[in-house]
Amino acid sequence: MREVCADLEQTVIGQVYSVTDLIDFVGHFVARRFRVSVLHAQALEVEPTEVNINAFYDAERDERKKPSIEIIMVTNPTDEYIILDSDSWALFVTRLADSLAHELIHMQQSRARDFLFVEHRLKRNIAIDENLLYLSNPDEIAAYAYNIATELKEHDNPIQKLRNPKAVTIVDSVNLWAYINAFAQNISNPVVKKLLKKVYKLLT
Repeated sequence: MREVCADLEQTVIGQVYSVTDLIDFVGHFVARRFRVSVLHAQALEVEPTEVNINAFYDAERDERKKPSIEIIMVTNPTDEYIILDSDSWALFVTRLADSLAHELIHMQQSRARDFLFVEHRLKRNIAIDENLLYLSNPDEIAAYAYNIATELKEHDNPIQKLRNPKAVTIVDSVNLWAYINAFAQNISNPVVKKLLKKVYKLLT
């Protein structure tokens, strides 16, 4: 991903852009290179001067052979201008790669089922938080396992980190950290166990 976006680095890093101009410029490049749709949104949860990424896959559009991945570039609403340095640019590219990989896995899953929609239900009829239900979906477990394995490979001894998942930090793997904390650090939870097993398989 870094190599693909290298053409933009000299044009973007250290330059002053209005938020609109930056999103238009970078968004056009991303849309053209990866055949995705790019939108802009604002959220107070995003740190000022950062560009966060959300992404979605639409199986119906994919079945019609239309661009089916939507990338949403999210900025803080207080920002009028943004200057991306090397670190913030690298973070943006990492987030973009992470999001694209995740949605491409969903695309592969959907195509393997001939675009048949499969509703995920827990085996037991129990009340569960919607976020936990989302994270319990087998498709999401598989996609996030890939993201987590990719993140852990950036560090020495990724298997060692996986052996003590409660000690994993945001720096080690933001996705694994978020998963474990979403399930209250209960490593014995079947969803977490399934996730860790898939990550281990990818790493080995």
